Amino acid sequence: MLKEFGFDVNFKPMDGGVIWKYLNSSDFMIGCSFLGGSSAYNTPWEAFNNIYSSSAARTGLPVLKEGEDRIMKDPVTNKEYNVTQMLLKLFNSTDDKEIKQLTEDFMTLTNDLCLYMPVIEKASCLRIYDQTLSLPEGIPDKIQKDYYYFGDINTALAKMIKDGQLYFTE
Repeated sequence: MLKEFGFDVNFKPMDGGVIWKYLNSSDFMIGCSFLGGSSAYNTPWEAFNNIYSSSAARTGLPVLKEGEDRIMKDPVTNKEYNVTQMLLKLFNSTDDKEIKQLTEDFMTLTNDLCLYMPVIEKASCLRIYDQTLSLPEGIPDKIQKDYYYFGDINTALAKMIKDGQLYFTE
């Protein structure tokens, strides 16, 4: 479908640690990461917490008031789930049966909701408010095609610091 739209797509599934290296060059412009990943501990709690809590606003779920539980209704089964309490139980549980049941419930709810997060993100603006901070040369009002400005903010800053391009002036 993307090729029909005019994109020259070469789909390459990658580990989360590799995708940023791949996207840090000017040759590649689009990367997709699928929510629900468990990049740190590989637990069901981490995956579902990423979907229903950490990235809730990105998936179009309403923002909750402090202390409010996320209650969701499965559109297929009409079953009501208290997602906040389920996440808490899943995090704290040491019982394999309970973990399995909660994981299956989350899988069913997530499948039936069919949440979608549209994100196209290559980079974001870098603005430094401290005028005494030196940065590598850049051209104002132009997309920077410089080695230092490619990648996520942490990678860009690390490259600048390593090469002595980011420092305070007097």
